[in-house]
Amino acid sequence: MLYVIIALAIVAADILVSKVWLEKANFKSKTFAANLLRAVVSLTLAFLLKLPFGFVGASGGLIPFILAVILFVISGFSLRTAFLENVVEGYLPLRRILLNPFWPTVLLFGLVVPVGEEFLFRGVVQNLLTRGLGTVVGSTLSVIVFTGVHYGNVKSGFETKEQFMRMLPGRVLITAILTWLYAASGSIWLVVFIHALQDLGTFLLAHYYTKKLGSQKLPSTFTCEESGTDIESSS
Repeated sequence: MLYVIIALAIVAADILVSKVWLEKANFKSKTFAANLLRAVVSLTLAFLLKLPFGFVGASGGLIPFILAVILFVISGFSLRTAFLENVVEGYLPLRRILLNPFWPTVLLFGLVVPVGEEFLFRGVVQNLLTRGLGTVVGSTLSVIVFTGVHYGNVKSGFETKEQFMRMLPGRVLITAILTWLYAASGSIWLVVFIHALQDLGTFLLAHYYTKKLGSQKLPSTFTCEESGTDIESSS
């Protein structure tokens, strides 16, 4: 039970830092800094608590890995359809993200956010929960926790409650795959890669479709306040 309490305390601390830092800080690179802090704290906790973080080895993760790639391909086709049918203008996170500089966003979604979130929520929280509750119950609870943490996107104004609910099934599915992949493979790098594939791949597809297929309304509907919004993770 002690491991469960520690895991939930870590999540609560992460939520508190995010609320104080990401919602109230004024500097532009706060999302980068927050996820780098997550990575450093996670490595420290893994060392102190002797957690099997999983920097080496990937045996047993092939099937969930393939399923995760298939899921990304499906989401890519869905995104293309959304652009073709001009139904993306009202999706606030996508509108904000597409206005941020290209290469910093690539770095954020391709490395910083996947490393920060996976190190903390898979490497530390999932390990603690499974150690305290067993693999099945602990992994299930870690899926609920990770999905629930993203409700902070609503509280911070990054997305609406309705958008959060529409994205909830997809978030639960990809989180379950990441959780399964980590439990099956024991490799933190596999889940970092899949997370990066989902986040960065979605951004690159959205950027491509905006240039080639996207609605002409997108650039003109942005406000000055939106264009100054710091990059956030919508995964």
